Amino acid sequence: MLSLGNVVITLACNSLNALQNIPKALDYISRHMSPELKNVVMFLLSKPSPMKAIEDVFPLMGMRVITEMDSLRT
Repeated sequence: MLSLGNVVITLACNSLNALQNIPKALDYISRHMSPELKNVVMFLLSKPSPMKAIEDVFPLMGMRVITEMDSLRT
């Protein structure tokens, strides 16, 4: 999960250096991306837990996933 969070931050900030300063990267994501993306990143970077699963990420994205998938069909 942590590695996926790192990939998402890197892609969202378009910089490998974003991982050097996570708070600054999260600030950038907050200002330029959707609140759902920030929630996903926060979840992925949060403390590991045996109760944490990738399926928990999808509800955090809300309707964005459905909207994006619908737009791909047209």
